[in-house]
Amino acid sequence: MNLPMKSSIACLLAALTLLSAAPSSAQILLKSSGDYRDQLTRCNNWWECYKQQQIERETAPKPLTIVPIPPPVVEATPPQLPNLIPTDVDARFYGSSLQIKAQVDNIGDADAQGFDYRAQVTFIRADTGATTVTHPVQEFVPYLQKGTNWDDVLGYITPPDRNYDYDLVMTVTADSTNWLIGGVVWESVETDNILTKSCRIFGNADGQGNLGQHPAC
Repeated sequence: MNLPMKSSIACLLAALTLLSAAPSSAQILLKSSGDYRDQLTRCNNWWECYKQQQIERETAPKPLTIVPIPPPVVEATPPQLPNLIPTDVDARFYGSSLQIKAQVDNIGDADAQGFDYRAQVTFIRADTGATTVTHPVQEFVPYLQKGTNWDDVLGYITPPDRNYDYDLVMTVTADSTNWLIGGVVWESVETDNILTKSCRIFGNADGQGNLGQHPAC
């Protein structure tokens, strides 16, 4: 055997030795990942190792998903408030003056602190329609418990004269101080604080004493 032939055979044997000692591509793939290093001892080939790895991943415990629970809806409770409502007003003669008496009720859910109760009286002469407005009369109601009423005299007024028939228009206002902006008492209803009532007084002159549309005071 010549020298070139010997060299070729030697190279071929060296190559075969290196190939037999080199790891397979599956072994290289498994060794390249830390997750696969221990698979070589449990699996015969890379495909079995891969399937086992997938099974382990699919059966591994999944992290819990925490769903936040919204806070409960709390409905606001309406405040407990008083509600002042005038229920009556009358006029009757005491001597030459008219006594104005009125009643106010608290129909709300709470007691009412002090407030003014005012009456404005207008005299309308029956035969001419002439109008005379008097100064208002009022009283201070210091306290009114819920479910109760206040019934008392607001004051006295003097009619224009005693000769002619007059129709009285009496308007009473509970919580009359700044009543246009709701007064001083915070109420559940602020629109029912006024009551108007009419009655007639009769004059002493001839031809007077006529019945009108309103009852006698």
